[in-house]
Amino acid sequence: MKKLSLTEYDSTVAQHNELVKARFNMSLMETRLFVALLARINKGDTEFALCRIPIAEVCANVDGGKSYIEVKEAVIKLSSKVITIETVDNNGKHEIISDPLMATCRYKDGSGFIVAQLNHFVKPYLLQLKGNFTVAEIKVLLQLRSYYSYRIYWLLKSTAYRDWE
Repeated sequence: MKKLSLTEYDSTVAQHNELVKARFNMSLMETRLFVALLARINKGDTEFALCRIPIAEVCANVDGGKSYIEVKEAVIKLSSKVITIETVDNNGKHEIISDPLMATCRYKDGSGFIVAQLNHFVKPYLLQLKGNFTVAEIKVLLQLRSYYSYRIYWLLKSTAYRDWE
């Protein structure tokens, strides 16, 4: 189980552009938890590890008592989150892929940690990325104040990257 904090990981995270464009909606807390999971992915990983994420890591700048309520809600909502990706193959055939984001997401009162693992269905969009992906700085992501800021940031980064290729 990976237990390090965000400051002990690489300063950047990456995701495939299909995931950047995917249809889903998250709260700010869910988004911060997702970033914490992304931060725990190493370039050479072939599987998702079960991660232990300190509450303080995802609750930065959130009110104390309110944070734990938001954490509980985020764990429940993130557990049921489905990612929908639309692709077109080389023959022009459209495919809709709709899979759960999380394999597990747990929180025990007083533990101070969330235990979570991404679902193996999203491996092609997060592990061993070889092209068509976007990289973002964790420091910048953690300063954003809403889910929509995250979405716009990722979308702009992915578009800017393509324009410079």
